[in-house]
Amino acid sequence: MKYLYTVSLIVLVFYLLLSCDDQPVNKVDPPARVVLISNSADTSSVEHGIDAIYLNESPDKNSIFFEWRPNGESTLAGYEMYRSVFANQNYTSLARVVENFGIIDTFYIDNSISLNIRYYYFIRAFDDLDQYGEPSDTISYEVIENPILLGSIITDTTALEFIWNFPAFAVPQYFVFRLEISENEIYRNLYSKLIEISVEYGQHQEWTLAELTQETTLSPGKYRWRIDSIGSEYNQGAESAWFIFIIQ
Repeated sequence: MKYLYTVSLIVLVFYLLLSCDDQPVNKVDPPARVVLISNSADTSSVEHGIDAIYLNESPDKNSIFFEWRPNGESTLAGYEMYRSVFANQNYTSLARVVENFGIIDTFYIDNSISLNIRYYYFIRAFDDLDQYGEPSDTISYEVIENPILLGSIITDTTALEFIWNFPAFAVPQYFVFRLEISENEIYRNLYSKLIEISVEYGQHQEWTLAELTQETTLSPGKYRWRIDSIGSEYNQGAESAWFIFIIQ
């Protein structure tokens, strides 16, 4: 009798295990792999991808901006950024981007960088269960020394001149001149031009409006301009601060 009871108990347990296997499991897959946004052209009025950015609140005014496409999971909780100064090793967590007022940002600004060092990044999405998706592709950027704007002046011939200095030992082969006009205190791109520096030009730069834009005059209004240095290596460069001027 005891033997029959033991056998019956084993059969019952086996049946229950089989029944559990038949029950649906509400498994949540981890988030999909993050897709990075490709770089826009150097002269794009709205810059995308990864780029240098000049910020007054950064320790040395320089930062690296990068962005990615949003994941579509309903369980998405945020993104985690990883950084290294080596391409394939020693990555550490840099920061997390989480929901803020119902929105999860899809960009990050790294303001803890140093000049002339290449930084490598990848991103992983994570969900409410703290499950992580696969790492994104790796991107990198190196910020070099900034151009220093010296001013905008009206010469005797009423031609507008733009004056700045490049670092003494870091004169780039190319730069981008950006000119924007203020409309109701919102700046709109007017010109963005990629220019090659001739060999006779050095650290000190003086250019007329006509040389930079092929225009000779500007209408009355509030303007600002900036110089972007384009480094000789891939994803390498720097931005100057903006310089504001008014044409009466």
